[in-house]
Amino acid sequence: MATINFYLDKPNRKGERPIILTYLLKSKKVRFSTRLKTTDKDWNPTKQKVKKNGVSESEINFALDEFQRLIKLVELEYKFDPSKLTVELVKERLENITGNNKEEIEFFDVFEEYINESNTTKTIGIKKIYQVTLNKLKEYSKVKKTHLTFESIDAKFEISFKDFLMNDCQLMNNTVGRYIKTIKSFLNFALEREYTSNSKFKSFKVLKDEADIIYLTYPELIKIYNYENLTKKLESVRDAFCLGCFTGLRFSDLQQIQPEHIKDDFIEMKSKKTRDFLRIPINKYAREIIDKYNGGVPKVISNQKMNDYLKEIGEIAEINNSIQLTKYRGAEKIQVLEPKYKFISTHTARRTFVTLSLEKGMRPETVMSITGHKDYNTFKKYIKLTENVKLAEMANVWN
Repeated sequence: MATINFYLDKPNRKGERPIILTYLLKSKKVRFSTRLKTTDKDWNPTKQKVKKNGVSESEINFALDEFQRLIKLVELEYKFDPSKLTVELVKERLENITGNNKEEIEFFDVFEEYINESNTTKTIGIKKIYQVTLNKLKEYSKVKKTHLTFESIDAKFEISFKDFLMNDCQLMNNTVGRYIKTIKSFLNFALEREYTSNSKFKSFKVLKDEADIIYLTYPELIKIYNYENLTKKLESVRDAFCLGCFTGLRFSDLQQIQPEHIKDDFIEMKSKKTRDFLRIPINKYAREIIDKYNGGVPKVISNQKMNDYLKEIGEIAEINNSIQLTKYRGAEKIQVLEPKYKFISTHTARRTFVTLSLEKGMRPETVMSITGHKDYNTFKKYIKLTENVKLAEMANVWN
């Protein structure tokens, strides 16, 4: 026997919840967005209606009754041929009758839901990537004059979207790869929620080229650490950055570190990104920074502003030896030659700690324990880099 139910979906940013219709027939269920919204306080889950005197009570309840009436009409049409009555047919009829068959709107609405659900489980940085990906998909849809639907996500879309990112947006392979990785994650979400049955996206290739690692040499780090005559603002930024260089803390953890996390000779805290417990030994340089701030740490500003100030600090400190970075856009090799200070960012701190620790002889497993690295494949790029340093030193000594 077929059943019709209405329930409230996840809330949007205004606290409104979309009203979803589910139709169950012969153990198969289909979801249908009514495009109606209400709030928890106005909804009666038992009656599956808006409460008396709730906002838009009469309009919404009338519409819900109409949805049920339309379904009953479809069932009546196939009363004498029930084998042809399917959940897909009912959904199709609802879409045709209500004009609610614009899947491109549903596609983006579901992406918004995906972003909203990440609010309690993902970091601000990850949520920003999700939002930027949604914006880029909307831009692609507009520029290419194509309607994005769940069914249109196939190999042709993959080729077209990558071409758009590389040629129209002039993005490099690793950035393109991040977009594709996010889209695959979103579509897995949509597949699990039964918004789609299309799984063609699983074969999408996430582009990933090995990125050049920018880190400070020990003399460069100490030069910045000891540099005088900085403004108070730049001095605070420098100290926060150097604390990252001496501890390996991620930027997101530097942002949340508090005096209570500093316990004797260790920093003890839960990583914001991975939620792993970190216990980081405090070396003499980190201790000097902590003592300078009376047992606390320098205030950490936004990532973007800090990156701007770090480049300014690097230029003042004359960290200006030329660095050549190699990137790829498709098969095209692109090389960029700039003074090193232009590449300094908050990411440089953690990379500097890992690289210098390895160069000074700290065992890889010890470094990984301090930084919270779990994936050796992610970590081994640092070991490869330090092997190159050993090669250069061997040549200097013996050749």
